[in-house]
Amino acid sequence: MRYAARTLAVALVSAGATIAVALLSAYRLTDAPVRGRPPGPDTLGTVASIAAIGIGLAAFIWLGRSIGLERERSRTAIAAGAVGGALTGLAGGVAQAFALADYLGAVLAGYAVPPEFLTVALGAYVVLATLGAAVLGGAITYLAWHRTPGRRLSR
Repeated sequence: MRYAARTLAVALVSAGATIAVALLSAYRLTDAPVRGRPPGPDTLGTVASIAAIGIGLAAFIWLGRSIGLERERSRTAIAAGAVGGALTGLAGGVAQAFALADYLGAVLAGYAVPPEFLTVALGAYVVLATLGAAVLGGAITYLAWHRTPGRRLSR
């Protein structure tokens, strides 16, 4: 793949922002009660999540435009975005699963839920995060490719 380095760079930037949010969430949950409602909305977490979304969006737009400027086909943009998105979703999903596993395990222990349930649920979350990020990455990259001025009309 000719765009492997760019795709990997986009995945690293986007996943890095997602991992930072996961670590922040895990840190903020260290003092959260296991029983009852957690404290109200977390303004810092919200701002960090919005920033991570913005960083990921900008990275995939850059990828799509850089592919469009080289007059590549739409399939190239979609494939690069989907691979970058899958890498981002996998890294971010695994980081979030590990960061939140202790807190969620403590919460579920109070309800006599077997520990295997948490493992299966977090594994399913990682799979869904990977698939969803692949679709979003491909779509965002394609749209940026499509909107690139001066690209050749090709499919």
